[in-house]
Amino acid sequence: MVMDFFSNTVSVFQRDPGFLLINSIFKSSDFSFELLIFCIAFFSVTLKVYSIQKMSPIPILSFLVYFSYIFLLQEMTTIRAGLAASIFLFSIPFLIKRRTIFYIFLIGLAATLHYSALLFLLFLLMKNENEKPNFYIFLIILSLLMSVLGTTVDFIFFRLAELNIDPRIDYYALEFENGLDKVNIYNTTWMSNLLLSLILLLNFEKMKKISGYASHIIRIHAISVILFFSFSGYPVMAFRLAELVGAIGILAWPFLIFVGKNRLFMLILFLAACLNFFFSTLRIMDDYSISLFGY
Repeated sequence: MVMDFFSNTVSVFQRDPGFLLINSIFKSSDFSFELLIFCIAFFSVTLKVYSIQKMSPIPILSFLVYFSYIFLLQEMTTIRAGLAASIFLFSIPFLIKRRTIFYIFLIGLAATLHYSALLFLLFLLMKNENEKPNFYIFLIILSLLMSVLGTTVDFIFFRLAELNIDPRIDYYALEFENGLDKVNIYNTTWMSNLLLSLILLLNFEKMKKISGYASHIIRIHAISVILFFSFSGYPVMAFRLAELVGAIGILAWPFLIFVGKNRLFMLILFLAACLNFFFSTLRIMDDYSISLFGY
C-alpha cells in the first residue's frame, strides 16, 4: 500500500499536475496551445512586476535586471519554472510576516507547476531577526571550494534518478554520464552573482536599514549562489535549481547602488552587469539552440 501510494504520487508529479490541469482547461475550451503558453507567461510577468513594485528598493533597476536575462530565461523559455519563481517572489511577504499556512499553500501551488519549487519550503527555517550573515559567507566560500575541488553534492541527483521520480532527471543523468552535460560553471553571470552576494552580506546591516525586505532578499540570493556551486558537478541541475531560486536577483541587484558612497560608479557597475547578463544569456541560448516559449 505504501509503495502504491509512493508510485501514484511520483506518477502525478512526473506529469506536472498544475500545468496539465491548465492545459486540459484550455483544450476543453478549444483554445490553442500557443494561447496557453502566452497566458502562463503573462501571469508570470504580472506577478514579477507586482513583486518588483512591492519589494524592490529601486524598481526601475529591478526591471533592467529582469529584462536583461531572467525574462529571457523564464518567460520565453522555461515558462513553468518562470511561473513557479513568480509565485515564490509573490509569497515572500507572507514568509516574512510568518503567515506560514498561506506561504505553504503558494509554494504547493508552484510545485504543481515545477516540483523543484518544494525547495522554497526550506526558507521557513530562516529567522526574521538577529541572523548574522557570516554563516552565509562561509557557505558561499565552502561551495566555491567544493566546486573547484570537485567535491560537490550532485550525487543526490543520481540517487533521485535511481528512484525514477522524474524522467527528466533520468535524462539529465544520462547526458552527464555520456559527457554531453558540459557547461561553463565559472561563467560571468554566476561569478557576478557570487560577488554581489558577498558584497551585500558584508554590508548586511546597512542594507537592512534601506528596506524591510533586504534581510530575506539578500539571504535567499546567497542561497541561490550556494546551490549553484554546491551542485556544479551536475551542471544542468545546478542551473535549473539556481535559476529557479535566482529569480530573487531581480530584487537583490538594485541594493548594489547603496553599497558605496559614489552612487554613479555603482550605477555604472550595475549597468555593466546587466549588459553582461543580456549578452551572456543570448550566447547560451544560441549555443544550446534554445527555442523561445519552451516549457
